[in-house]
Amino acid sequence: MRLVSWNVNGLRAAIRKGIDGWIETIGADVLMLQETRVLEEQLPKDWSWPEGHAVHLHPAEKKGYSGVATLSTLEQDVLPGFAWGEDATDIEGRVLVTRHGELVCVNTYLPNGGGGPERQAYKERWMDAWRAWLAPWLEADHPVVVVGDLN
Repeated sequence: MRLVSWNVNGLRAAIRKGIDGWIETIGADVLMLQETRVLEEQLPKDWSWPEGHAVHLHPAEKKGYSGVATLSTLEQDVLPGFAWGEDATDIEGRVLVTRHGELVCVNTYLPNGGGGPERQAYKERWMDAWRAWLAPWLEADHPVVVVGDLN
């Protein structure tokens, strides 16, 4: 099984640069993208995801901000993702959990703490909660892979 993770730094820009051809070339069974920064309705109208790929997009509520997506040529189910007290619905679109047969993939785009002390404190609280949420997944009796931009 071939797994690929990539911070695309904006999916619309990656589309303009030919990401669909790249997706076909790499032949990933599961491709996990971070920092997609796009809502489904913002994708170019004349563009579509590569044929044969199931796609799950988990955008931030805020347009042009964070977001993750997982594409797969394998059967995939979306599992309950990460939510915590300060952000019970993951409004920043930071974690997408998918299952591909026995394999569970945790596609993550951690917050950046570079916006000053308040944002750094938020990142540290987020990471503490994320690690606690992640622990049972890692202790489960099936393979789990955690990928992404872990800042």
